[in-house]
This record gives sequence, structure tokens and C-alpha cells, in this order.
Amino acid sequence: MAAGVRAPSSLDTLALRAALQPCERAMEAGSEEIAAIAVNKPALAERPLILNVREVCASAAQKVAGLRIWGRLKDPCVRAVTAREIVAVGALDIMDAKAGALGVEALRNKIADQAAASRACAGEILVAEAGEAPPVAAAN
Repeated sequence: MAAGVRAPSSLDTLALRAALQPCERAMEAGSEEIAAIAVNKPALAERPLILNVREVCASAAQKVAGLRIWGRLKDPCVRAVTAREIVAVGALDIMDAKAGALGVEALRNKIADQAAASRACAGEILVAEAGEAPPVAAAN
């Protein structure tokens, strides 16, 4: 474990949840717009909501990355908020006609990646809150 980094306390998980929450809320607010783009109907999407997802999740990624907690807990959550930002960027690229012919399919893949990353983050938070110790690597 890195110097100054310790097992997560309940305050650590609360701080992590607080850092994640703005991105989660922004994604919830922009999810219908992103979904419209993912089904190839970008005209139905509102750009400001998607821009907000990108900006809020980029900020959340920096906040989560700056927390002094275990990488096992922090790393999947950094990936989750970064994946949300990447989804927003993909949606904006389609709206701006920068994504090319495969943009919609790529966005769908990014959404699937984001969902998996979010589940991994949520799972690690639950493990930390339950007070379970991480597995120890077997000695060779």
C-alpha cells in the first residue's frame, strides 16, 4: 500500500460517494439525450445537458483521483466517472458530425463500458462499507 494510503473508513466511502454524486446526477439528467443519440436520433438531444455530463464528470474524476484511499476502491470509481465523460464526448462527437459512420455503434459500446465500470465501482464501495478485507495474493 502506498505511503499515506490506508484501508477505507466510513468517512472515506462517504467522501467517495460525495465526489461521485455530481457526475451520477449529471448522467441521469443527460441520459435521455445520450440514449436518443445511441438510437441514431441526435436531433432529439439537448446539447447543454450532454456538455454538463462531460464537464461535471471530468471534474468528478479529478476529485475521486485525489482521494487518499485504496486504489482497489478508488481506481474502479475513477474509471466509472471517466467512462461517463467518454460517453458524453462520444455523443457530442456524433452531434458535431465528427464521429463518422461507426459513431453510433461506438457510442453504444462506450455506454456498455460505462455501465460495467459503474457496476465495478458500486461493488467496491459495497465491499468497503461491509468492511471486507481485500484478498491477499498467495506467496510463491
